[in-house]
Amino acid sequence: MFNRRGIEAAGGEVIVCESLIDALSFWVHGQRHVTAAYGTQGFTAEHLAALKTAGVSRVLIAFDRDEAGDAAAAKLAQRLAAEGLDCFRVLFGAGGDANALVTISEDPAGALAEVLRAAAWMGSGAAPARTAAAERPAVAGEHRAEDVVPASSAQALERDAEPVEGSEEEEALTLAEPALSAAVAAPASPVPAGPAAGPQVRLEGEELHVAIDDRRWRVRGLARVTSFEVLRVNVLVARA
Repeated sequence: MFNRRGIEAAGGEVIVCESLIDALSFWVHGQRHVTAAYGTQGFTAEHLAALKTAGVSRVLIAFDRDEAGDAAAAKLAQRLAAEGLDCFRVLFGAGGDANALVTISEDPAGALAEVLRAAAWMGSGAAPARTAAAERPAVAGEHRAEDVVPASSAQALERDAEPVEGSEEEEALTLAEPALSAAVAAPASPVPAGPAAGPQVRLEGEELHVAIDDRRWRVRGLARVTSFEVLRVNVLVARA
């Protein structure tokens, strides 16, 4: 099973893709709580057991957006709902999938986060509220490469594809490593309901105060900002 450790650390939410290449498209862009069914009919009893053992309660089904993918997603959602899991459908463009999306996007991580957060509720009645566990963002670099492929396979890949020292390939890999390890994925859950009341905004002298429910912001220094190129202010953010 692909990425079992990522599922165990997922905080109650998992993305299920149709193929390994789609799951890897999420994984390399920071969404580490992902696994793959092996084709439209490839979600096995082992997959289900792993989700239940890890305490998963919310599944985002990211199958291909074609006739076969839509039918398989609906069938999988029905099966998971019978096991007490909440299911959402990740809606790519017509005929699209995760790998196609990252291939054409200038901001692959942002594009993936956007379709995840816009995922459509597949159950009956109102969509369940997002839990605190599901809000936990995944951090790129949080799991080691061994979590993705067996160690023996990883060693074989290293032997067969090791870049030549000092080559352009090695330089590109070196430059990419810190960017990947520093990336932080956006929360994957569908966007929760907005605040009960609209934002309350007021000016007190040169201070800007904003309140939304139990959160408040105080901004100082806006009066000293004289350029569109530089914004330097002091911001206090508090909750409750």
